[in-house]
Amino acid sequence: MQESIFEKDYKIYLIGFFIIAALPFVNFQPWLSPPAWGKSIIFRIIISFFIYLFLYRIIFEKKYNIFKELAKNKIVILLFILIFLYLLSTVFSLDPRYSFWESPLRAGGSLNYISYIIFAVLVFLIVKKDDWQKLWDFSFLIGVLITLVGLAQKLKIFSSFIIPRSDRAIGTMGGAPFFAFYLCLLLFMAFSFGIATPGKKRYLYFSSSAFFVFGVILSGSRGAILAVLLGFLFYALFYPLKRFKWLKIGSVGTMAIIILGFWLLSSQPAIVEKIQQNQLVGNAFQRVWSSVEPIFTIKDLSLYNISSAVFKDRVASWIISIRAIKERPFLGFGPENFSIAFDKYYDTSLPGIQGEEWWDRAHNFIFDIPVAAGVPALIVFLILFVFLFLRVQKDKNILKHGLQATFIVYLINNLFNFDVFSTYLLFFFAVGYTLHLTSEKPKSAFAEASADKKENPFRTIGFVIAFICLLFFIWFGALKPLWINKEINIALSYLEQGKKEAAIKKMEDILTKKSVIRNYALLQYVEIINISMNIPPQPTPETRFMLTQKAANALKESISLRPYYTRSWWALNIYSNYFLGTLKEPSEELKKEAVQFCEKARKLSPQHWKIIKDCTTTYLTLEDYERAKETAQECIDLRPSEGICWLRKATANILLGELEEADENIKNSIERNYPESHQSPEWQLVNFYNNLVLKTDKKDIKEYLYKKLITLYQELIELTPPGLTTPPQFHASLAYIYKEMGDIQNAKKQAKIVLEIAPDQKETIEKFLKDL
Repeated sequence: MQESIFEKDYKIYLIGFFIIAALPFVNFQPWLSPPAWGKSIIFRIIISFFIYLFLYRIIFEKKYNIFKELAKNKIVILLFILIFLYLLSTVFSLDPRYSFWESPLRAGGSLNYISYIIFAVLVFLIVKKDDWQKLWDFSFLIGVLITLVGLAQKLKIFSSFIIPRSDRAIGTMGGAPFFAFYLCLLLFMAFSFGIATPGKKRYLYFSSSAFFVFGVILSGSRGAILAVLLGFLFYALFYPLKRFKWLKIGSVGTMAIIILGFWLLSSQPAIVEKIQQNQLVGNAFQRVWSSVEPIFTIKDLSLYNISSAVFKDRVASWIISIRAIKERPFLGFGPENFSIAFDKYYDTSLPGIQGEEWWDRAHNFIFDIPVAAGVPALIVFLILFVFLFLRVQKDKNILKHGLQATFIVYLINNLFNFDVFSTYLLFFFAVGYTLHLTSEKPKSAFAEASADKKENPFRTIGFVIAFICLLFFIWFGALKPLWINKEINIALSYLEQGKKEAAIKKMEDILTKKSVIRNYALLQYVEIINISMNIPPQPTPETRFMLTQKAANALKESISLRPYYTRSWWALNIYSNYFLGTLKEPSEELKKEAVQFCEKARKLSPQHWKIIKDCTTTYLTLEDYERAKETAQECIDLRPSEGICWLRKATANILLGELEEADENIKNSIERNYPESHQSPEWQLVNFYNNLVLKTDKKDIKEYLYKKLITLYQELIELTPPGLTTPPQFHASLAYIYKEMGDIQNAKKQAKIVLEIAPDQKETIEKFLKDL
């Protein structure tokens, strides 16, 4: 048998593949957080080294025909077409830099996606037949360990180093849906290996698959639970051995029992409540039940009504995605740019959208892929699945059947969620395994005794230069951003410990370093500043102003790196409003910036009511009351249920002298629960009218405001609980207002009440009475 050209490097590759298979379990602070980010960086380093080693061996052995032979494999062709389309969509992306690198937030980007595809091809070409099962076995072990972590989270054991979860288990994945998704991709292969393996070892596979099902239940992921049910239904109905008819009958019967059980539970609220209170499975049941229960109450069982009831906010994101795809159907908005499309077509009228205002994924691959890379990329992706499915259908056995079930649960999960590093890893590992089971390795992958291996000095120099480039890439594209992200995590830990100054200082040191995740670092700096200003001890006004300036400067750099990121422009508008309201004489440049930030945010997300609400504040501060009134009406039109929009319009009405309309809008505001906070509505309205008094010199408007304040102060006095003394400030304020209105008699009366309540203010009150 011919020796593979990769034989000399095989142990290096195999160790690397085992390390990659272990990465889903790896998750420790502060280096590898967020979870997907740390895993993907280690993967990026290993794969970049493997690519270099692979090309070195191809060139050294002069096996260039390997690429021509690979091009004859239709699955490989489709994989490389996906690489081409993602590269093309990155080049023409609205934000190419972010599309390529992304950030620690999701650990996505076209660089990582292309690396997964290359990983699939490498495992196909390199891994030997006897080592495939070892890699699968090791992956099952990792899956079991991750499930054990999830179980420990739910039972709240080992809480000194495993953070307990009272709601949903997340394992080492950072999110319950990703935890469940990962286990789904292991489940059917473990089950298939159990059937295909003789002896006692099969029970380890069956136990693992049962454990994975248990982990999915602990996660409470509705999409994953549905995927498992449909996956088992497919597995049983299309089982390749005909003699197991009982399996088909049993699967159909089980589905019928589940449906009947849910129907019976709809009339047994006491049983439902008891199950929901169970420590282990209560949360999972509650989430599933919250989706199933509405079906029993829908009168019109249309597809739209069922989808809206079951998927809620998901349907809204899908509708928004369709609108975005129509705008850029061929290459999309660029990988990782879903938020740009979502913000642009955000629509408050869509069902379930109210609580989900900032999405960076559609939670459905049918929409995520075309928005990111265009409709052609989705078509190629779907064709790839057809070829994968059909390829394992030929000469079908138990393991190939397991692969089919794995691909099905992958698609079902991705109809409601999205991939992260660990799920991408397993999917493309399964693609590589499919190629192994159904394709011959290229003949050029084997060495020949007559191969000319004469040293070429230019080739040697080329390898040296390429290796130096590899080291530069590993440093700038992996190790440096990994280190910077670690420092950011340390700064965040300082904040959790109440060390606000240390956290800010740490972030300022970090920002002296440039990296591919600089935008992420800037946004984290802003977030740390915002949190530090809102936790005790509260900063002085001077410190608050200084910190806000630092945050605004960071955001200005951020928008130069990500000019289509709506939330940065919106935050700058909010900061500008703060500066305008704080400075006695704001500069013309600051005024122009405030309008610029407002208008840019509105352009990026025309129907986002919160942006429009803050734009109204900008125009009110700049005394452009007509524009403020128009903008407030837009806010009302978009979200009539938000009382603050009505109050903003009332403010413009008052300052324009439209007092009757203002009364009506204030009434609408109060009916919609605004103002609302720990203070009473009366006290908040007092502050509202007092602020407006300072903004106008018109006599009729001031008189209107004073009358409102008199009524409110009188209500506050009447609301004073029996046995308690009314705060003297209420009467002092009334005395001042009566004085301003020329009602000297009532001014004296209120001043005397203040003197009775607070005799220590005698000197001040006597001076006030003398001035009258």
